[in-house]
This record gives sequence, structure tokens and C-alpha cells, in this order.
Amino acid sequence: MKIIEKVEVSYFRSVYSLSLTKCEDVNILIGQNDAGKSNILKALNLFFNNETELTSPIEFIEDLSRSRSEEARAAKGKMTIWIKVTFNNYENWTSLPETFVVKRTWTRYSDQPETTTVGNKNIPNTTLGRFLSKIAFHYVPAVRGRDIFAHYLTLLHDALIDDEKAGISAASAGLVKRINESTSEMAQDIEARLGFESSIGMPRDLRHLFTALDFTTKFSHHDVPLKKRGDGIQARHIPFILSFVASQSKKNHIWGYEEPENSLELGRAFDLANQFQSDFANNNQIFLTSHSPAFYSLNQDNVKKWLVRSCDGHGFEGKATVAKPLDSVTDFDRSVGIAALISDRAKDLHEKIEKLHESANELKDRLQDAEMPQVIVEGPTDVTILKHASRLLYPEQDPICEFISAGNANKVVSFVLGLADLGRKYPFPIMGLLDDDYEGRSQFLPKKQGAYKLFDGTRVRVINRDRGIYLGFLPRPSWIEDAEGILKVEGNELDLPVTIESLVSKEFMAQAVDANAIGFCDQMTTAKNANLKTTINLSNELGQYLENDSRYLVQKIDEQSKTEFSEYFQANARLESCEAFRPIFEWIKSIIDVFQENQEEQ
Repeated sequence: MKIIEKVEVSYFRSVYSLSLTKCEDVNILIGQNDAGKSNILKALNLFFNNETELTSPIEFIEDLSRSRSEEARAAKGKMTIWIKVTFNNYENWTSLPETFVVKRTWTRYSDQPETTTVGNKNIPNTTLGRFLSKIAFHYVPAVRGRDIFAHYLTLLHDALIDDEKAGISAASAGLVKRINESTSEMAQDIEARLGFESSIGMPRDLRHLFTALDFTTKFSHHDVPLKKRGDGIQARHIPFILSFVASQSKKNHIWGYEEPENSLELGRAFDLANQFQSDFANNNQIFLTSHSPAFYSLNQDNVKKWLVRSCDGHGFEGKATVAKPLDSVTDFDRSVGIAALISDRAKDLHEKIEKLHESANELKDRLQDAEMPQVIVEGPTDVTILKHASRLLYPEQDPICEFISAGNANKVVSFVLGLADLGRKYPFPIMGLLDDDYEGRSQFLPKKQGAYKLFDGTRVRVINRDRGIYLGFLPRPSWIEDAEGILKVEGNELDLPVTIESLVSKEFMAQAVDANAIGFCDQMTTAKNANLKTTINLSNELGQYLENDSRYLVQKIDEQSKTEFSEYFQANARLESCEAFRPIFEWIKSIIDVFQENQEEQ
């Protein structure tokens, strides 16, 4: 929500003169410690609430810029602090222009500011007053103690007391009635001795009651008060309280939030940053300070960032806070040093971890309802091909397993190894099956493989025999081994990749190529020495030793054609097309037999 278009601050604390222009839903101030970022938020709090911090009124002499103080004394000029805010007419009031500027000025002679409109004298004071009264500004300091938390609970009280659906008033009346019923004997004694009736009543203002409230949180199987949890868990509740208050309120809300990432590990900071940008900014305009790559790496259209730094003053001793829009990595680096270098990497890793958690949870849900052995493969096209191969190879048998797509090799390995650490036992074996290519090998490295024994006669490792968890690679068909033998004779010893698609017969692959049902691209690399650098087509270099119908074995499958090929296989493959898949099903049968024997022994 864009309530404010522009902020101008002059002569407040470390700020001599500063402006933030073209503000967005989320406005992020980054910079080194003591650069003055917090003073910008405190200036906004001063504008809206006439406080620099929560319950801290302005102290003019202390809050006046030192540079301006020296300047005014030298020129015998007037000392003032002023803040101008350019507002968007976001509710389209007919009595207000599209944008307008409100200026508030403080002097040493008054605790209350002078409020004026700039450039438009025709706005009535009553209209301006009504507009400003519709805005609530919330300042959240970097150090968030129990008193700060109590303050936000009073805001929750105000939101609920205005909401008749919440039933606070009715509940209060019911509580009072029960108390009076329980203390009727005391009330009778008071009337008899003092000569007048006296009963207990609920105060109209329940704010003090709300400040004593606390959240009850789950930790393991126990209920734990929020105030007994870590600072990071407590801090995570504040934006949700503010967001709820905004959703229940008739006002429009602006946040000035200092370092929301405080007390949070990096992963949770990324979660919170995404919530600020996508959720909390829907009903609030947010100005925040941050040192975290989780926040300053946000790059959505509704986010604006400024680099805040301290520079030499205006001809006087000391430094002053300045801000400029942030548009280069160099600016990041100067401001936050090494953190800028890791921000993109950290964000990518966090997103990958989140996707892995999401996939793992989906797979766990599938296992809850599963009724037969599960084979987890890399992608949905693998599932399509394997299911059809099973029907062709064993037409008279019911399926012996269910194939599940994990999404990629990383997810297969993470999920299967994770299952081994969980302690839960399933009534059937679970096997992860990887393509024997660069991606699969890089996820299940030889060093990692060495920790587990091979299941006899297979390319599958036993991750946990008691729980029936296995992980391994596709079988290697004879035509791939033949091609490797030819290349070895020519001096090129290598393990050719094996994917689900390369298990179909060479004859069927040629048929699919002729039908344009699959595409391949050449494998390229770069060779160089101290003087020369050149691009080499590896597929041409190796393919010259192979028959034409085998050249695809040294090429890479076009990812875009995988779905079309799986559908073509499903529609056209015959028994002779998929004999190379048979070892997979034989391995699964053997694993099931061993698993059942172990179950019987136990």
C-alpha cells in the first residue's frame, strides 16, 4: 500500500537534509551501524505521533541537528526541525488533489508542531485533519523488550474492542456476572454495614489486562509461554500482531520497523522478508532498516531500497546522514562488505532448502497413504516410462510397486537419506532410483556411496536394511557398455551417462528420432592453455568413433522434449523396446523378498 510518495527530513539528529523519493510498499534502508538509518524512522514517528521513540516526546535541543545548530548560531538564524511528507490520495478523496505535501515544523518554544500544506493552500484544515487521523504509524525499535511487546498487545486490544464480532464486551459481562454470583455474600455484608449496594464491575478500558496477556506456544508436546521462548520466536509475533490490527482497523497503517531480522537465523530471515514483501505490505506501507541479505536482496517491483551513509557535514564539524537510491552491487559492497557478496548465494540456497522441505513433506504425505513398495525417481516423465515398461514386461501381473516423482536428483537423495534418519518404519521397502549421469552422480557421490553396501546383484545401496530403505542408479544396458568399449580402444575412457530414455532399445530410439518425438543437443566444452582458448564439440569428437545409431549416447537430451518422448513411448513402445528395464523390476522383487524375510524374523 503506497500512502507516502516522498519523505523529506531536515535538521533532525544526524540528518541535516535528506529525502526519500518514489517510495514503494516496502522501503528498505541499509547501511553501516551508526549511519543514521534509525533516525529516518524516528523522524517519521515524530511526524505522525509527535514522539521520537515509543512514549518519548521530542527534546528539541537534543534532537536538533548539531550542524544546523552551529549554522543557526553563526548566522543568528531560527532553529527548527521540519519534516515534509508527500501523500498519495490513495482513497481518492474528491476534496484532495492526487498528491499533496504536509509539512510539520518544531521549534524550541512549543511541544506541538506547526502543520501546514505546501504548494496548495486550498486544502481545508478540517479535511487535512480527517485525512491524517485515518493514518496510524507504528514504530518498532531494534531492541524489543517485554514492554515493547506489551505495547503491541494494547493495539490488539483496541482492534478487538472495536470489532463486535470478537465478543469482548459480551465476554466481559459474562465474567463480571460469574464473579458477582460468587461474591454475593460479601456484597450483602457490604450493603448491611455501609448502607448502599456495591458490586464488582469490569473497567471499560481493558488495556492493562491485555498487557498481561501472553501467547502459549507449543514446544515438543508442551505448552510454553511465549515470554519463555527465545528472542527470535517472540520477535516473529510482532509483525503478525500489527498485520492483524491493520486488517481489523478502519485506519490505514504505516510501519517504521528497525532490523526485523534481529535474533533470527538466516533461513527464517528469508521467510520473514518474503512475508513483509508479499503479505504484510498488502495492507500496510513499510519503512524498515536492515543489515540482512534476506531483506536487501528483495527485488520485486513493490520494493525500494536506499543506501544510508554518514558523510562530512555542511561546512561544520561532524557528519550528516544522507540516503541515495540503491542501484548497484558496488553500493551494496561498500555498505555491508562481505555480506553483499553472499546475499545472492544465500538466497539461492535458502530457496533450494525450502523447495526440498516442501517436496519432502509432499513425499511423506504420499507415503502415509501408500499400500505397496515405493520407488522414488527424478521426474514425472520417468514415472510415465517406468509404469508403461512394467505393463509391457509383466502383462499378467499386478504392479509390484508405485513410482513417485521427486522432481530432481537432489530431492531423491535428500529424501531417501532423510528417511533413514527418521526412525519411522514403513510396512514396505522404499527405493530411490537415480539417473547415472552428472546430476545423479554429483548428488550421490562415491564417497557417500562408500558408507553403504551394495545390494547383491544390483546397482543399489542398502541405506537401512531393517527399515527397507535403498538408493542407487539405473542399470547400464549392453549398447552403452559396447560404446564405452569402442571409445576406450580409441583412447577415450569414460562412463557414458544413463538416463531413463537411454534404456529404450536403439531401434526404438531411432524410431522416436525419425518421428521428432525426442531431441538431442551436442555436448560442448572449452579447452585452453596459457596462450590459446577454443570451444570443442565433444559429441563430434567422440561420435566419430561410433555408428550413427549410437551417436545420441554422447549427446544430451533436450529437456523440452522429455514429456513428448514419454508420451510417444507410452503410445508406441512394445515388449522388445524395453528389455533393458527388466533389471529394475528384478531388483525390486529381490528387495521385497529380503524385506519380508526380515519382517518375519523380527
